[in-house]
Amino acid sequence: NGLTNARHELLRKDYEENYPETCEFQVSSSLRYSGKFSLSDTYEGLPYDLGQALLSPTRTYLPLLANVVEIFNKKIHGIIHCTGGGQTKCMKFVDQLHVVKNHLLPLPPLFQMLYKETRLTPKELFQTFNMGHRMEIYTDEKTAEEIILLAKHYNIDAQIIGYCERCQGKKLSIHFQDEVITWEYP
Repeated sequence: NGLTNARHELLRKDYEENYPETCEFQVSSSLRYSGKFSLSDTYEGLPYDLGQALLSPTRTYLPLLANVVEIFNKKIHGIIHCTGGGQTKCMKFVDQLHVVKNHLLPLPPLFQMLYKETRLTPKELFQTFNMGHRMEIYTDEKTAEEIILLAKHYNIDAQIIGYCERCQGKKLSIHFQDEVITWEYP
């Protein structure tokens, strides 16, 4: 999963030696614990040490989603939980659609660290990790604005992150810094 990969990308090789049970030895040695950090290290912007950041529980969106489904049920075209495929997971659920994510939420500190401190490309990062952007609701713009107001009631940051347009096959475009990262499927 994503955070297992993050541990291997960020933590030092001695974690493999001290905790071999955390490794899949069929994976190349160069991909196992290839970073330079320890669990007790701090990093600019992280509110905890790295170990706490890698193991902290994820906040549930269930109370908000229960309200969203109850109030906006007929206006929701899809809900994607961006795990197990990161930002590309949405491609499993669309056809003849180009999903454009051109206004993602800012990268949280842990994902900024992964971007700056690992050899992973932005395309690999967005394909593997949710990059701090865990939930997508596919709906019209007016409904999206109402859902954003509801999210504020739960102290959850939300915003319109993009749009969809018809196309042949399936396509995903993510705007990241000065780059557009694209995946195309027949």
